[in-house]
Amino acid sequence: MKPNFFIIGAPKAGTTALYTYLSEHPHVYMSMMKEPHFFATDLPNYRARCCSTLDDYLKLFADAKPECHQAVGEASVHYIHSAEAVRNIYNFDPEAKLIAMLRHPADLIYSFHGQCFVCAIEDQADFEVAWRLQGSRREGVVNLPSGCFEPALLQYEQIGKLGRQVESVLNVFPRAQLLFILFDDFVADTPAVYQRVLDFLEIPPDARQTFQKVNESKRPRLRWLNELVLNRPPWMTRLYEYTGVRGYGIKDRLLRLNTKEKQRSSLSPAFRAELLGVFRQDILKLGNLLKRDLGHWLS
Repeated sequence: MKPNFFIIGAPKAGTTALYTYLSEHPHVYMSMMKEPHFFATDLPNYRARCCSTLDDYLKLFADAKPECHQAVGEASVHYIHSAEAVRNIYNFDPEAKLIAMLRHPADLIYSFHGQCFVCAIEDQADFEVAWRLQGSRREGVVNLPSGCFEPALLQYEQIGKLGRQVESVLNVFPRAQLLFILFDDFVADTPAVYQRVLDFLEIPPDARQTFQKVNESKRPRLRWLNELVLNRPPWMTRLYEYTGVRGYGIKDRLLRLNTKEKQRSSLSPAFRAELLGVFRQDILKLGNLLKRDLGHWLS
């Protein structure tokens, strides 16, 4: 079987939670790897670390069963802001259904920056500093962290321009094949939004009663350890191969032990106002496209 629906993003907008809930539904099969990013061909370095060949990609759905799984999907958060992913998905399956989860851009990119810092892609703990480095980082040379394998991931302004992204998606897929979910709605009434997703995918409801929180804000206990594990030097790779420990999940266990949940402080009023100025027109565009009043996002 091959996937017939895709959660295309955005990052830090509830995609991990929805992926988790759907993966536990008896009539849904979600890819073994949450974010293969196979169709994001314009993010080659990121894609290469995930899944770069069609054969490997389809293997992610090898255990899906036609008699059991009515919906087969995956969730790759960078599809929505990729310039090529949505068109590639359409060429793969023009009948596919797409789910986009959207969030206030200032909150989205602030949370995404925190994740990048935990994952050692970003080396600036202060988001305002990282925001002001975007220009020099754009070419992928100056001020680029050693652990950043894909410079586009640190272009926070582009990642936050959801209006432009949604417009691009609508230029490829018919609206009837798209479901847009606001993070605000997902948090306020998770069961209702979950049911909307099941209706959209045309699968029967399950017996889910609880919706646990997933992918809370985190911080590394020792940043150097995260950098070492996530961007391991050649000597560590050779040690893994020599000792045969590659398949024992040591990396994941080390990352779990070295990570703690921690709520971040709010953005300063002045900086948040600056971000609202940057995103104002794009938020208005998004509201028009979704036919939703997003005026509260601008206050």
